[in-house]
Amino acid sequence: MEYSIVTTWDNLPVTHRPVTFHFKPGDQGLLMEVNDPFFNDPPAPPGGPGQAFNGLWEYEVVEAFFLNSTTKEYLKVELCP
Repeated sequence: MEYSIVTTWDNLPVTHRPVTFHFKPGDQGLLMEVNDPFFNDPPAPPGGPGQAFNGLWEYEVVEAFFLNSTTKEYLKVELCP
């Protein structure tokens, strides 16, 4: 499955190459691959790669939300280059 982000949060068209998500089966679950432009604005947060970082949404991130349609709970995944 592939999904492309072609608008901003306020429904304006993006002015750069769209962000694309590719979802496919992995060895232990779902594999999510993300391709997007790198802006480096603001520079990377002061945390180690792969570590949890509170406030990551203040930096350059891509977010994916996965909804449990039964309980209405969701998982939010934030990725930062």
